[in-house]
Amino acid sequence: MIFRRRNYDESALQNKIISAVQDVLPGNDFDFLEYHDPREGNLLKMNFGKKIKASDVENVVLKLEDKKLYNTRGGISFSEGDNGLFINLSGFTDSPIYTPNPLASAQLLGSEMERYIAIDKYNDHEAGHPGYHEMMKVVLDNTMGAIKKGKQGKVLEIGAGTGNFTRLIGERRAKVDAIEIDPGSAEYIQHKIKAGEIKKTSLIVEDALPWTKKKTAASYDAVVTTFSDHHFSPAKKPEFLKEISRLIKKDGVYVAGDEFLPPHDEKDPAQRVSAQIKYHGMVIEEAFKEGKVELPKLELDALISGLRTTVTFIQQTAPEHKDNEFLVRKGAGNLYNKEGIKLLGELAGRLEQATPTANPEHLDEATITDQRKGFIEIVRNLQKEMEESRRPGLEESLFKGKVGGDYKMTIKQYTQQLKKAGMQAVGFFEGPKAVGSSNDKLDGGTGNQSIILKPEEDHAGGVWVIKATRDRTSEPSKTRS
Repeated sequence: MIFRRRNYDESALQNKIISAVQDVLPGNDFDFLEYHDPREGNLLKMNFGKKIKASDVENVVLKLEDKKLYNTRGGISFSEGDNGLFINLSGFTDSPIYTPNPLASAQLLGSEMERYIAIDKYNDHEAGHPGYHEMMKVVLDNTMGAIKKGKQGKVLEIGAGTGNFTRLIGERRAKVDAIEIDPGSAEYIQHKIKAGEIKKTSLIVEDALPWTKKKTAASYDAVVTTFSDHHFSPAKKPEFLKEISRLIKKDGVYVAGDEFLPPHDEKDPAQRVSAQIKYHGMVIEEAFKEGKVELPKLELDALISGLRTTVTFIQQTAPEHKDNEFLVRKGAGNLYNKEGIKLLGELAGRLEQATPTANPEHLDEATITDQRKGFIEIVRNLQKEMEESRRPGLEESLFKGKVGGDYKMTIKQYTQQLKKAGMQAVGFFEGPKAVGSSNDKLDGGTGNQSIILKPEEDHAGGVWVIKATRDRTSEPSKTRS
């Protein structure tokens, strides 16, 4: 394990870390290897002599948090070496009193996004996601379209990430309230505000649902999310959407730019596993063909998060399913993952045959070759992990219940939830390819051509922009006395 922290009390910190790790992994021998890196400050590397499981590493992280040795400011990343599984952590403290990230309140120990994705990589490379620029343009057009001409509007952005869309809104005639629960992401926004890159924006680092409940009704011309709606817990999504409906003005809009899975039976875990692999596999393959290196890694991280929450998603959308209902008997073979394992193998095969058409990250040829080869190996290893899993998808993370996850759904399921929240919607398909629907002629995107979304109908998976308004037909009529 590599621990990064500047100016720590070396012996005190080592002793606390050793104690915490031995509580979780008794009998595991490890050595501290010490060196200095001027870019990072002092580093401690803890080298395990044998391989340990990712679940063990997650449990170590939770133990370190419980002992107030770690906060989530710096994020977590995993890497597998010859001698073991290493985790890279920052945000350690040798103080007996836990001092949280100044951007975060105590309840934000469960920061979501930086649990499974590198925030700096996300900030630098997410804009390369197929369909991203088309989505951002349509989201921006529909958001500004809700503001009366010549007026200064008020916009709420939920799940602002690192502020890519926040910047676009702030440059126009609107004031922005940007809310972001993840401290690492929020730090990027704060930095951009101080640097003048983001204007007319108030940053709120809180959980969106309780915060919105404190706001006055009809406060905003538009509420907007971009690539963040699918991080909200399915159990809380209906309540969340009702709050959005309450917060938008009479003629206001909710605009969600997001990724949606191809049509499938949402209560069938095997179909959900396959739908996730089909969608994310398409994005990975498109990015791979374009010669991108970092984006496929980000997309694979999102897929893994979704596979780990397969059972959780189904239970939250269909509570009648019990925790052990989908548990597979050890050694019996995981039928839930059968098609998904096959799809991953086919994806790895196509990636091996793919020839990059460009070099957008300006890497040397040897680096590109090594990175692509290593990525394909990770996909193959994911196949093996799914074969060994005793649940649909992957074994659930030990962070379950403490953090969010990747909870993408179908257009049909989302439209049904909007209807329950008193909203009606139209959709704009932004590509890059339609996944899993023979009815839609959507390849290449629809641009600004809207499609009326009905709760009983489904549409292809891909990047969509959903524009929702209050459903006037469902509002009670007012009579004069």
